Amino acid sequence: WLQDDWINRLTEIIPFKVLDREAMKRIYGLRLKKMQNNLNDTFGLSVHLPSSLEADLTAQFYNPLQGARFVDYTVGHWIEDSLRRRLIGKEIAPNSEVALKFQRGTEREKPQITINGPHSSFSFSVGDPQCSVKRRHLR
Repeated sequence: WLQDDWINRLTEIIPFKVLDREAMKRIYGLRLKKMQNNLNDTFGLSVHLPSSLEADLTAQFYNPLQGARFVDYTVGHWIEDSLRRRLIGKEIAPNSEVALKFQRGTEREKPQITINGPHSSFSFSVGDPQCSVKRRHLR
């Protein structure tokens, strides 16, 4: 296996074809599907995603110079890890259903992700180092 630092240097030297927005949308779709399968297989969690999520993530984070590097970080770190932490912390019950909502950011505000579960709702700003969470119990 190759070390990450070496691969990063290599990708800076070797020119790659720039990914267009449609390719990025498909890549986001594949990574989100992988996340859904991982969470379902591990925790029995059913994650419902809005049909516009791939387009929204692409519109918010598309950078032709970075290519698909940011996709795994966006989906894996900000969304999947956040759900896993809440499952492990018993804030979301295994074998339940959650719905994910994405709100695009502006120049002044960071994008927001909201996770609505059967008993609680979580919102956090995408891009916060620790994904600061605001928890709200539903009645």
